[in-house]
Amino acid sequence: MAEGGEKEEFCFTALYISGQWPGLCARTDLQPVCPSAMAPSRKFFVGGNWKMNGVVCAPPTAYIDFARQKLDPKIAVAAQNCYKVTNGAFTGEISPGMIKDLGAAWVVLGHSERRHVFGESDELIGQKVAHALSEGLGVIACIGEKLDEREAG
Repeated sequence: MAEGGEKEEFCFTALYISGQWPGLCARTDLQPVCPSAMAPSRKFFVGGNWKMNGVVCAPPTAYIDFARQKLDPKIAVAAQNCYKVTNGAFTGEISPGMIKDLGAAWVVLGHSERRHVFGESDELIGQKVAHALSEGLGVIACIGEKLDEREAG
């Protein structure tokens, strides 16, 4: 509970991934794991497909280690992005090796913001996916359209 008896909100997004952890169920007793400076208005969200076999939490990069320490070990942790090469002068980018060093086993690639805000092409996302897989990360590949495209049919 937050100060004043108000219920504190969760701030990580968890995604169900099919085929990874048979028999795992989502926990409903998770404690808040975000410091007050980190998006306090975000709510814990679990999305799923019909198989509901596993849970992955994808916090911002700065909180990957924190999430790994606070979450149940049955809940995997993912980075929200990675780059297409192992090393080099790519300021602000994170490699699959760095992600694994932080305790994450997954990465989300191709998210709409990366495509539409940062202009990432299908070709670049494909290179990132191939590199992440070759480095031993699981990949959550985002494929979809913008809201206006979906609403237009």
